[in-house]
Amino acid sequence: VNVTKSSTNDLAVALSYLQDRLDKDGVDSIQISRASPTLPESCRDVISSEDRLVVTLASGLKVMCDTKTDGGGWIVIHRRFNGTVPFYNSWDEYRNGFGDYDIGEFYLGNENLFKLTSRGRYELRIDVEFNDKTHFFTYTGFRILSEEEKYELKIENFTKIPDPLMSHNDMKFTTFDSDNDLYLDGNCALAYGGAWWFNNCHWVNLNGEWGTTAYG
Repeated sequence: VNVTKSSTNDLAVALSYLQDRLDKDGVDSIQISRASPTLPESCRDVISSEDRLVVTLASGLKVMCDTKTDGGGWIVIHRRFNGTVPFYNSWDEYRNGFGDYDIGEFYLGNENLFKLTSRGRYELRIDVEFNDKTHFFTYTGFRILSEEEKYELKIENFTKIPDPLMSHNDMKFTTFDSDNDLYLDGNCALAYGGAWWFNNCHWVNLNGEWGTTAYG
């Protein structure tokens, strides 16, 4: 699925530490406000009347927490809803992350994803609003390998077969200035925009050019 301006109103990709979700009912949570002096260990610790809240974790990482979806506790790692923030960016930008929490469109960054997912087992959830209908996919095993391994994507336990991410599993990340895909005739990011764990080329590209319906 490529993100389209006319029919996609909201796209959010979020992570949740699986053990946190399993233990959540038995753990006291911290009431977080924007002025709170207490730094949460994870979004699991955040309770708020707001659906999404930007907080700084104890690790120092600034994240947006989703406190409502499926019980809350999600780190929102990727969000798009109107195409304001460009996603046709370089390797360095995708490594470090980009966008604006105030605008609401952003990508947390591959290096942050590597550091997060190398410390425990995470669940991935993708929510897409398409043609006025909401769809979601969940994966109970998700991690990103190191930059030396080109931020290779690892997903386990597909909940829907066929699944749009199946052909992207075990693929390395490609940007217009770092070609690591399996497309022998060129660079998938140059051909289709954005940056992604392209195969040859894509079944889904959530970072694709906003307003196009091209597949490849």
